[in-house]
Amino acid sequence: MFKNLKKEDIVTVLTELGEMVNIDMKMGDLKQKLLTSKEYLEDAQFVKDFLISTLENRKTEEKIISKKKRFGEKKSGTHKKVPEEFQAEILLKLLGDKASNVLVYIKEEDLKDYAKVKALILKEFEPTPQPCLENFRKAKRNSGETHIQFVSRLTSTWEYYCKLRKVEDYESLKELIISDKLFQALDNDTASHICLKQGEKWLRPQELAKECDIYFGAKQKHGGGGTIGAANRVRCGDISPLTRTKSEISEALEYADDVTSSTGATRLREEQRSCPSLKEAFLQCRAKKGNYSFIDGLLHHSDKILGQPVTLLVLPQNRRQQVLKLAHESVFGAHMGMRKTKERIHYSFYWPGLSQDVEIFCKTCKECQLRSPEKKTDRIPITPVSRPDLPFQVINVDIIGPIEPPSAREYKYALCLI
Repeated sequence: MFKNLKKEDIVTVLTELGEMVNIDMKMGDLKQKLLTSKEYLEDAQFVKDFLISTLENRKTEEKIISKKKRFGEKKSGTHKKVPEEFQAEILLKLLGDKASNVLVYIKEEDLKDYAKVKALILKEFEPTPQPCLENFRKAKRNSGETHIQFVSRLTSTWEYYCKLRKVEDYESLKELIISDKLFQALDNDTASHICLKQGEKWLRPQELAKECDIYFGAKQKHGGGGTIGAANRVRCGDISPLTRTKSEISEALEYADDVTSSTGATRLREEQRSCPSLKEAFLQCRAKKGNYSFIDGLLHHSDKILGQPVTLLVLPQNRRQQVLKLAHESVFGAHMGMRKTKERIHYSFYWPGLSQDVEIFCKTCKECQLRSPEKKTDRIPITPVSRPDLPFQVINVDIIGPIEPPSAREYKYALCLI
């Protein structure tokens, strides 16, 4: 469990679990404190997963730091006078797995064109406007960073955000600030709806306000509900006249999916709260421990994948078997091993004891058992070979041959003595 872990990793985990630790404590004392902690005794698998996640985060940060020490790819290429036909290949190798998505969109003949590869990579990794604005709002001065450097970083972030929004004059800037303020005041459901509406562009204040009013009006229309009383038998004609306009019908259809998804979220919320295996997770969430949080009333778990922070939905007991089947047995699952099945699930979901459940599911899979290679074992017991006390006390003799071509005297066999 403690393989490849450093002292700082265990200190981080103990601190997150609410244990009092001292940086001067020895490694053995830290391990013992973790093994005797309340969280480990109640859910050992959760603590083990937490240790693995902390280790992966540290390794990712170390890789990022080591990359920062190198020259930039363009500067080093110019300094070393790398030929242009090799620059694109070097760039793709430096990016590694991150460039896998880019290779899907580029033609094979363009792989050696550095300008096209660079433009495609910059477009692929270009941040969207909303995360750029969030980075500006949540920016804090780093330790060791002067206030002048902090101001310069804020200025460049804001200018880049304005560039993404294509704001070049005072009126556009004023409308952008008002729209962002209005968007910030929206609830999560309305904000998600507006994001889908505006796409890559941004709505002006009047347009944004109009969309919000339409959405709120539709929610009030479809939000009311109650118990249906006894129905009266009324004879209706075969064909009823159309009393709704086309725009009203389109508006109703547009928000029908929102009503359905809201019902599913309510059911999932109730299943989470009634699941016995999630009681400890709810307690940790209320105590702000274990990286748990509530989003729209649903329990989520925060983690990092490839160095990027992600928020995973915590599944109740009755939903886990379905997710395990989809991740392992579906067309996209392809009956992968335990590690890859767990990684596939961990991209979107989490629950206490995830690793153990994946291991049991994969080991009990009928198709995997039928396809697994049969292991043959030699049941003959191994006995030690006695060694002679003196040289040449025991000799081994064997015949080697026939040897082709034979010797000059037509000998085809040789006597071998060891």
